[in-house]
Amino acid sequence: MNKQNKRERLLAKSREYLGEFVYGGIDGSVTTFAVVAGSAGGGLDTKVVLILGIANMLADGLSMGIGSYLSTKSSMHNFSRLKNEVALDYKKNRSGFMKVLEGIVGKMGFEGKMKDDVVKKIGENKDVAVDVVLKHEHEEVLEQSHPVWNGVMTYAAFVLVGFIPLLTYIFQDALNLGDEQLFPLSCLFTSIGFVLIGVLKSVLTEENIFRAVAETLMLGGVAALVSFYVGDILEKLFV
Repeated sequence: MNKQNKRERLLAKSREYLGEFVYGGIDGSVTTFAVVAGSAGGGLDTKVVLILGIANMLADGLSMGIGSYLSTKSSMHNFSRLKNEVALDYKKNRSGFMKVLEGIVGKMGFEGKMKDDVVKKIGENKDVAVDVVLKHEHEEVLEQSHPVWNGVMTYAAFVLVGFIPLLTYIFQDALNLGDEQLFPLSCLFTSIGFVLIGVLKSVLTEENIFRAVAETLMLGGVAALVSFYVGDILEKLFV
């Protein structure tokens, strides 16, 4: 039983970190590709594209990582505060607490003597009773992942996937690519990245894989189109 609980906790943590990677990766690819598309629409030099893309990727990635860290930490703090309040209610207002527990058990389908027995059994163990009330009455569960690791995972995903749109610009000389080839190839590589992220997203959310991939591609495509044409318009206005 202990091994099963450990396995379940490990799977829960893995899903939490996978979630951070997926959403960090989506933001990283969309944000960097938007910069590349805007720069391409504005006809900017390759070096300018790299400067803007890398600076934006590192800064926004850090901001995302810090945001994930603070969000997770805040969630854990709120859970701890609420748990202390429920535990205090268990200690000082047992009759009220047990009525809440009765309502929860009743909603589970237990009735009569069986309901009374279940309520009594749960109520005998403070930790179990508090967890049941937290989960079913307040819809709160303990955060499985660590704030620092959540932040690191989000930042790492943002940077790793965010590099994809810049690859053709970084390796232009090594691959002997012409300027006219850079943006189309960046679109191709970024699309592949979107597909992979979409596949991971479908695993995480258990949704249809084709729907998840299409949604991710559409998100990136819309961001790229807007950035490209805004860059094109601004280039015509100010250059």
